[in-house]
Amino acid sequence: MQTPPPWLQQEEASLWRGREALTAPFLSVLPTGHVQLDQLLPRGGWPSAALIECINPQPGVADLQLFLPTLQRVQQHNRYCVLVNPPWLPYPPGLQQSALQIEQCLVLHTGSCAAMFWVLEQCLDSPTVGAVIGWARNLKGYNPRRLQRIASRSGSLAFFCSPRPIRNTPAVLRLQLHHQAAALEVEVVKCRGILGTRKAQISFGTTQSSAHLHDARHAPN
Repeated sequence: MQTPPPWLQQEEASLWRGREALTAPFLSVLPTGHVQLDQLLPRGGWPSAALIECINPQPGVADLQLFLPTLQRVQQHNRYCVLVNPPWLPYPPGLQQSALQIEQCLVLHTGSCAAMFWVLEQCLDSPTVGAVIGWARNLKGYNPRRLQRIASRSGSLAFFCSPRPIRNTPAVLRLQLHHQAAALEVEVVKCRGILGTRKAQISFGTTQSSAHLHDARHAPN
């Protein structure tokens, strides 16, 4: 059984360490920062060393806000957070207002899908990166098994956001996002360790809309 990376092992209060391969759905987890979602997931958090897919018909709307507590926690361990091809240009003052350290947050844009997946792989393989989030407009060239293999080796958190489901995916966790006024319904449609679907209602509040994290312009294609 693999050992979690040192930065994740430091989460003493919230880290669960697997003892039995047959009963452990995840080796270790990191709290999502949303109590309602943690209550749905085995061991109460995101699975580390695993590919996590988020199906979002409106990419860039609320998904970044969903990940904010995780990015904050990753940065506390001096790890970089990498955003690859976000649909909107991140707004630095808004990110700082959300307690993110700009100097530890990298935003990368690629000219093709193939280049995007190469970047995701390189970032996941880097020992200085704690979390990677990639947004894809289409799935051409997407190799989820390769990403899953690299994520399992590195121990980093790997999030992949897509506007539509991926068939025959090896992802350990898949979420479907449903947007509502000042809230987000998160549906767990696939998760190692649980059967059936589960839903959580996450309220961001009227003063913390995801709009404050975005520039008025779209990100480059």
